[in-house]
Amino acid sequence: MKYLALIALLVLVGCGEDDGGNRPTITPIPDTGNMTNNDMGSTTNGDAGDAGDTGDVDMGGDTMCAEVTCDAGEKCVKGDCVPTDAKLACEEVNDLGTLQVDAPTMFSGDTSDFVDTSNSSCGEGTTYTGPENAFRFELAAAALVTINLTSTAAVDWLVDVREACDGQSIRCSKTETFTFLAQAGKPYFLIVEPESGLGKGAFDVAMTFEPTICDPNQTECANGTLQACFGGTMQTPYDCAAECSGQTCQGQTCQDVIQVSASMSFSGDIKAYTNDLDFSGIASCSTNGAGVSTPGQDIVLELVGLTTGQVVTIDASMDSQDDSIAILNDCSDTPTCKAFVDLGDVLTWNVVEDGNQFVAIDRRIMEAGPFSFSIDIQ
Repeated sequence: MKYLALIALLVLVGCGEDDGGNRPTITPIPDTGNMTNNDMGSTTNGDAGDAGDTGDVDMGGDTMCAEVTCDAGEKCVKGDCVPTDAKLACEEVNDLGTLQVDAPTMFSGDTSDFVDTSNSSCGEGTTYTGPENAFRFELAAAALVTINLTSTAAVDWLVDVREACDGQSIRCSKTETFTFLAQAGKPYFLIVEPESGLGKGAFDVAMTFEPTICDPNQTECANGTLQACFGGTMQTPYDCAAECSGQTCQGQTCQDVIQVSASMSFSGDIKAYTNDLDFSGIASCSTNGAGVSTPGQDIVLELVGLTTGQVVTIDASMDSQDDSIAILNDCSDTPTCKAFVDLGDVLTWNVVEDGNQFVAIDRRIMEAGPFSFSIDIQ
């Protein structure tokens, strides 16, 4: 009987009471447009979840927590045990909504209740262990954004702008005032983090806007050349290999190839083109059977009306840069190469059947400067 009573007592102690269903209701922050001095960092969205009997919680697939067991009332974050109610920035994002660019926006935050969950890219190879606070916003119109962070806390702050909360930085600053170009209607995340893990405290952020006439990376054709948006204005025209229509040069994609029916030469500025094709992992598109990575700009052509027995020579050797040249069975994301060269910048190919044939001239890395190549059909 003593053993039975002891077993019953252990069962009661081990089971405990499951409070997972009594967590506070998460209330989303409404889209209120410009917010003035609201303490966005102090918003309470409830705890991060029931850590269970062991507290062994793998936050978002954190492999550093795979073999970590925390005590009751704790959870694992990046290999460390922290209180269960500690906030994680990307799970507690403060939504500032859509901001108008005709008036400043001001808001406040605090990192005191947060723990370190990601690493800013403000320093190459540097690991920052400070707790982050995250804010999401988008702009009603394209603008040059100036961000000014102030704080009474004795903290060296990092301010990081990202396109995804846990993604790569597009602008990171160790100075508390900086600018960046923002597109209209595109979500951005502002991550505020102390350089040191011991640095915590409150801060205020003021955002001011200078409207621009174009979005970053916007392009458009004008006077037969491709113009790009830099510093909020359209400038720096780039010459295309052929026609320029709408917002792209002809030959930039498989849907708008340059058609060639006789021997011709082409030239322009490679900055007018983007990366559309990559031959990585395609065995036929290499000289070693393993495929070749070509993340640089490419130009796509279609040789029209070829007949069996003709000889096609594509010569890009007049360039100062290295090019890969491919004869493709079709123009798609995963083509098969009928002929391919990655060295020498010259490809000679004997036509074995009548019909049209696609050609891609592809840079191995993203580059700037002029290009020049010729196609000889005999």
